[in-house]
Amino acid sequence: MTTPARSRAAGLAGALFVLMAVVVTVYVATAPVSRAAGRDAANAADRAVKRGAAAAIASTVAPAGDSTTLVPVPSQGTLPPTVPSSSPVPPTSAVTPAPPPPPTDAPPTTTPPTTAPPTTAPPAGAPSVAPAPATPASAPLPPAASAPSPVPHVVGLVGDSLAFAAGGAIDPAFRAAGLRAILDLAPGRRIDVRNDSVHASAGLEAVRGVAAFRPEVMIVQLGTNDVFFDAPDRDRYVALISSVLDEIGRDVPTVWVNVWRTDQPVASQLFDDVLQQSAALDLNLHVADWAAVARAEPVLRPDGVHPNGFGDTRFARTMVDATALAVLAHH
Repeated sequence: MTTPARSRAAGLAGALFVLMAVVVTVYVATAPVSRAAGRDAANAADRAVKRGAAAAIASTVAPAGDSTTLVPVPSQGTLPPTVPSSSPVPPTSAVTPAPPPPPTDAPPTTTPPTTAPPTTAPPAGAPSVAPAPATPASAPLPPAASAPSPVPHVVGLVGDSLAFAAGGAIDPAFRAAGLRAILDLAPGRRIDVRNDSVHASAGLEAVRGVAAFRPEVMIVQLGTNDVFFDAPDRDRYVALISSVLDEIGRDVPTVWVNVWRTDQPVASQLFDDVLQQSAALDLNLHVADWAAVARAEPVLRPDGVHPNGFGDTRFARTMVDATALAVLAHH
């Protein structure tokens, strides 16, 4: 081998030795091993590099008789990789010496822990409990309004001596039924006063006065004296009853207490028949059937006209029951 050839071979071998030393140093510095194992690996690699370099120099020259054949060596820009593909070596134009390994007494490098945001998950093994829904603050209840007292129904009563005698039982009976009565009662009262009855009270005038208060229901207890003084006359009874209803007003509910006298049975019955026929034609007219009570029960005094002590209560009860029905019928 000529001297120039030997010089080129030696230069290539030296370059290869330096490159392998750099690669091994980088690999050892980046490998995740302990510092002691890194120093041992670096020493072993250094010895292997030296042996490999000697072998590379010897392999560049091969005897072939009296002449030598040069083994082609790749140029510096096309050297094959000498490290795993997972750790590529960046191409460099100049060889930089590897930094020395860190001292063994350096404190270990610690990575600050990542602070995770607090969670509301319960600890492991703890039973999962759903949070209780918030209880809305209950507004104070308004004080319970007391039920208003029922307004009494106002009724008007115009009567003769029967109602006048039973007055002590009539007013309490009306109040017990929730009715407030406007009373105009007088003994000897007749519907219409004639010249021969100068001492009688005119029923029409009393009806007019009570109706002026506009009660919800009008109660008429008249006719007892009319059937006594006048001969039975249907047409006259029709006229008397019509005059009272016209004075009250045909649109006002009216209760009329019918008549019973033991001394005038025919006239009493005729008057009651006319009254019942009028009620059949007028939906606002209701009949309180006192005659049926008086004929069936011992409610009359010896005169056969006025109620006795027991009769007062039954008389009042008969009027109140019929009036309550009339109030219900028109509300």
